[in-house]
Amino acid sequence: MTDFRQMSLIEELYPLHRTLVCDDIDKSLSIIANYLPRNFRSNFNVRSIPSGTQCWTWTTPQKYTVKEAYIETLDGQRIVDFADNALHLVSYSHSINEVLTFDELEKHLHYTKNRPGAIPWKFSYYKPSWGFCLSYIQFCGLDRDIHYRVVIDAEFTDDSLKVGELVIKGKSSKELLIVTNICHPYQVNDSITGVSAVIEMLHKLSGLNFEKSLRVLFLPETIGSICYFATNPEVVQNIEYGIFTEMLGNNDSLALQYSYQGDTLIDKIANAVMVGQLKEFRTGVFRTIVGNDELVTNGPGINIPTISISRSKKTLDSYPEYHTSDDKPEMLIEDNLVEAANIISDIVECFNSNYTPKRNFIGPVFLSGYGLWGVWGDIPNGKEIVDQIMYKLEGNLTVLEIALEVGLPFTETKKIIDAFFEKGLVSKQ
Repeated sequence: MTDFRQMSLIEELYPLHRTLVCDDIDKSLSIIANYLPRNFRSNFNVRSIPSGTQCWTWTTPQKYTVKEAYIETLDGQRIVDFADNALHLVSYSHSINEVLTFDELEKHLHYTKNRPGAIPWKFSYYKPSWGFCLSYIQFCGLDRDIHYRVVIDAEFTDDSLKVGELVIKGKSSKELLIVTNICHPYQVNDSITGVSAVIEMLHKLSGLNFEKSLRVLFLPETIGSICYFATNPEVVQNIEYGIFTEMLGNNDSLALQYSYQGDTLIDKIANAVMVGQLKEFRTGVFRTIVGNDELVTNGPGINIPTISISRSKKTLDSYPEYHTSDDKPEMLIEDNLVEAANIISDIVECFNSNYTPKRNFIGPVFLSGYGLWGVWGDIPNGKEIVDQIMYKLEGNLTVLEIALEVGLPFTETKKIIDAFFEKGLVSKQ
């Protein structure tokens, strides 16, 4: 058991201005490092990709520093202020200091009628622009007949995009990749619930004897994974499969989005785990549920089969807080965070412990003679299922594939086959 609590990490990361390249991203990675299991902290490294680095068809962005940003009336009444909430400023807005009419200002204001009391989140990462966000209620209350002073004092400087990298070496150099996002200021479900669930998974598995290696990346959405893989191309060859995860704390069932390939080992493992552990969950083919860093890892020239685990996307009624100031710690369901961490843990453990068993016996095994009578425990029709398993130990099926064929959860199937292995009746391929 672990005393790690996801909400503690979330509440610490929540108020930071986490955008692509900024001081608060550095702070976030430092906080994440402190929440890792102690025995993994020495495996954590921060990769730095300098601004202006050509990363395939992209370029690493500059560091963004906001000194102040606000709109006020000419008598000094502040209407919106970055100091009150980072979402008030369109991320990566350039500097401005001008007096504008309402009509001139309105072109640069953003709000959402669907949630009239919430501040929307907008960004302009790759196109020079500026803007402010405010609630629809605030917008409706603005005086159309006066002038406003608009001030943005922001700096763009050369620095480095940061990626947190945790590598846990297993007996095999082959790796499972997990990617999760640390960006989206003043929001939690999107995306730092992915961070918190993955760290709880690491605590759950901190004592595991890893057969396969595990690589976990904490990075700004999309551009982070692009810059990481573009500048570290050698890591791709050892990565067999990937998992991307986010949006895990809202009130909806978990959703499994299959990889671009759609029928790989990681797709089968995730589906088998969720079938065995959940009463209900949703599935979707590639790009039908989420569309973030798995687009990079599944993408041309990388081709790492990567699944996504989340609860919803912005068009679903279950997550109306998406990209607004209402996406805050109070809207999260802690049990859903724990459930997601358990599922991710089981997928990683299944991937790590899956093997191909080959029989060392001829004919049906004398179960009682080897102390294996009742090895099926409380499984209905357990004796018949064990008999089925015995016919499938020819060295051409993995434990997972056997589990799928006999209709038993992976963990139960592995427990039975492991018992045969312990008696010398099976070897591991």
